[in-house]
Amino acid sequence: MEDGVLRARRLEITDDEGRVRIRLSAGSEEMPGVHVLSSRGHVAVSVGINPRTDEPYVALKDTEDEAEIILAIKPSRQHVHCGLSLVDRRGRERMFIALGDEGEPIFGVLDEEGNVSRPEPGG
Repeated sequence: MEDGVLRARRLEITDDEGRVRIRLSAGSEEMPGVHVLSSRGHVAVSVGINPRTDEPYVALKDTEDEAEIILAIKPSRQHVHCGLSLVDRRGRERMFIALGDEGEPIFGVLDEEGNVSRPEPGG
């Protein structure tokens, strides 16, 4: 071990009540990153690296883990440079706003199977 180096796979910081409020994780059970938890133990904010794509991400989740907003680089979608995704309670991307390779705006709405669909007028 190098002098002055502390190594761990996970670090948890607790509040005065002993509840974990911040978790620094190397990614064995969750994406590697910093995760901020609510007082009820739900991950509310994550900043880290997507282990599938090795790209950075920021995720904001509601207190019941039913919805989240993700800001990420999207290398898996052809011709998309970066974007914002809205994800439903089952973890499926349902809407995205992105910038294409040349900086052009891209907007999409996805059905439950992940197919891009056109939004209907009025909702």
